[in-house]
Amino acid sequence: FKFPNFVRDTMEAQFFSKHGAVNPLKGLIHYYEKSDSYKHFMLNGGGYGTRVDGTKNVNPNEIFQGSWGDKYDKLMNGDEYANRIAAAENAIEAGENWIEAAFQGRDITTDFSMTGVNETLRTYHKITTFYQANVNSFYKLVRAIKDEGNSPETYFKAVSFLTARGLTRLMPIAILSFLSNVIFGDD
Repeated sequence: FKFPNFVRDTMEAQFFSKHGAVNPLKGLIHYYEKSDSYKHFMLNGGGYGTRVDGTKNVNPNEIFQGSWGDKYDKLMNGDEYANRIAAAENAIEAGENWIEAAFQGRDITTDFSMTGVNETLRTYHKITTFYQANVNSFYKLVRAIKDEGNSPETYFKAVSFLTARGLTRLMPIAILSFLSNVIFGDD
């Protein structure tokens, strides 16, 4: 799950970035080193949008502390924060302030805290795998088309995005099928 999720988030970051290509490895380094970029990103509203963080009530003063369970959650969130922090850094380099940069970084991939007000749908988001990620992604795609206007480049970007999303969904199935054939044979 983590690898296809990382690939999907990286593709989304490239499609929706307002300031050029996003380098997730750079963001991952900032995340694990708890660099100044990571701290600015978190303290300016960039955090709490991952699947784990988006469902908790967390005090902002406790961002850099926590139990072993919290530390494990942070380890597992690295793949989700990698593109977000890198996108925020791109925004800073383009002249944005940290509040806007943190917003752009958080908005570039699925924001799991963006659940709406309908209690039934909020519950459904929490129990149905990838439902919220799909809703968020298609919302961002429609918003990008609206913001960028009707142009061949915009529609090419949309078709490329939809194709790439489909391929990342099939990746785990293809890997399992391949391993099954290797282990059990074609019979």
